Amino acid sequence: MHPKRNQSKTLFFSALSLLCMASVHAAPLWTFTPQTATTVTVPIDGTATIAYTVTNQSSKAHTLVMMPIAGITQQTGGGNCANPIVLASKGASCTLSLLVTGSQLTGTVSGGPVLCQQGGGSCYQPNQNDILNITIGGEALTTLAVVANAVIPVTNTATTVNLQVTNTGTVTATNVHATLPGGWTAVYQTACATIAPNRGTCSLTFSSTKPYIAQGNIQITGDNIALPLPTTALAFSIDGYDVFAIDSPTSARVMYSSDNIGRIAWDSSAQCTGGNCTQTGATSLTNGAYLNSTGDTYCIITGGGAACNWGAAIGQQPGTGGNAANICYSITTDNTGGVITAGTWYLPAICEMGPSGGGANCPVGTANIYTNLSSLDFGGLSAKAYWSSTEFDADVAWGFDFGVGYQTFTTKVPTRGVRCVRAITY
Repeated sequence: MHPKRNQSKTLFFSALSLLCMASVHAAPLWTFTPQTATTVTVPIDGTATIAYTVTNQSSKAHTLVMMPIAGITQQTGGGNCANPIVLASKGASCTLSLLVTGSQLTGTVSGGPVLCQQGGGSCYQPNQNDILNITIGGEALTTLAVVANAVIPVTNTATTVNLQVTNTGTVTATNVHATLPGGWTAVYQTACATIAPNRGTCSLTFSSTKPYIAQGNIQITGDNIALPLPTTALAFSIDGYDVFAIDSPTSARVMYSSDNIGRIAWDSSAQCTGGNCTQTGATSLTNGAYLNSTGDTYCIITGGGAACNWGAAIGQQPGTGGNAANICYSITTDNTGGVITAGTWYLPAICEMGPSGGGANCPVGTANIYTNLSSLDFGGLSAKAYWSSTEFDADVAWGFDFGVGYQTFTTKVPTRGVRCVRAITY
């Protein structure tokens, strides 16, 4: 780092070595026993403390002074050696405490500390394995904390989301940013150049022109951040609805931002309550849609024909309080603006809600709400069971318990939660 200074430092210790060699004794008059590591790297803006026990090995009293080393000062008081060091008799000892200040070092230190008899005489330093070996490192490290998650809005405007980061350490954090997944090429991030120490805060900002599947364990790092790095989760939303599936370069599926009703039955008809429910043929594990006349919600509301396994629809059931599928089918306005077609929102199929765990045998890799949102603490789903649109048989339907992340099935009569989904373009 400082070649000329390093050279002079080496020459300095060489001269001291010659001085020590000139005062040869059968054994050193005082010895050094390390109390700490003596090979250290000190940050340029940090400090370190190195300590030795210095012990008088002769029968005479000795008064010692330490030869100066730039960036290293002797600390006195609190049980440490005085300055000068007085060792009254054989066996007398004290702690030589050395404060190393990174900003004051002029280069690598290799050798010392050297203690000499005051007024001239013998000089000694620790044995070769215990001498000072000090190098200058980079900046001192600090620690960070970050909020658990954030949702990035997908938009062609400058709409952003903020992610607050707190500096929990005692050193200014620099160049703080999130390490985003490599495939998130449409995400724009504004980093924090600095965050003040002692709980200073700064917000990372994110925006994106396209959605991606939410991910957790996204690390927040910087130029001088200590391990372990804090992590967060990031999801994406379109028109205020969280994305749980990407179906094409221009289409995704999103979940409604809150429960659509407190609790409701899958089939509220008196016939079903009496134990003789209708078999609707809504048996798709992965397609709960209404539009295109192919999915489970279509079979429940309108139904019939080969697409619904020749089952019979139960309709909207207005006279008995409706049913879970109808809650979604009946939504005709949302955040996209204006009136939307009935059936745009639908009750998701069981494998759109969560992966196998209760026996539905979902195809591997099926995008679902539990894996891609709820398990990362997105969506605000309650720890309770919600209906899917998938029928198990005439009297039983599938549901998903987001509290435990498990598929369930029960008769169609009990009331459960409803959270609707839809396909959306961007």
